[in-house]
Amino acid sequence: MVTLTLLLTALSFRLAWRAHQGADTSRYSLIVHDVKLDTYARALYTPLGLVRRAYIVANVIFLGSFPVLQIGLFLAQQLAFSLYLYCTRPFEEPKLNRIEMFNEGMLLLCASSLLVFTDYIEDPDTQYTFGWGVAGIMLSTVIINTLIATSDQIMEVWRHLKLLA
Repeated sequence: MVTLTLLLTALSFRLAWRAHQGADTSRYSLIVHDVKLDTYARALYTPLGLVRRAYIVANVIFLGSFPVLQIGLFLAQQLAFSLYLYCTRPFEEPKLNRIEMFNEGMLLLCASSLLVFTDYIEDPDTQYTFGWGVAGIMLSTVIINTLIATSDQIMEVWRHLKLLA
């Protein structure tokens, strides 16, 4: 499994480089869909996503008995990727960049409260309260993303109706 993950990651880095160099991107639509290809840093959006997932899996497998270290490394990775998104703004549409930064910010907010759920906080009422807070953050993220997607679809239908009239 590790070999397959490394192989897919290496392949995606190569495809991102080729797409950045101006190769025919229709073959690489999964990797470069809606991503600006004017800089290599922006073209790395999808490969870095694969690296993030592999990093999280390795973190869980190899550091299972060190939860505080796991959480600290996850927070560092999450913060680094959020900074990458802020600095590169990899998508062609500004709205997609804002949505992605919002989602990463909400995930960073949830991840920052993970330390409360370790054995270092022994009060179950505190953990219970934080649990509801995390659930609220996740629910608000889902609701906001659903509203954005729904409004986009309504606007698209409205544009088509105006063209027909």
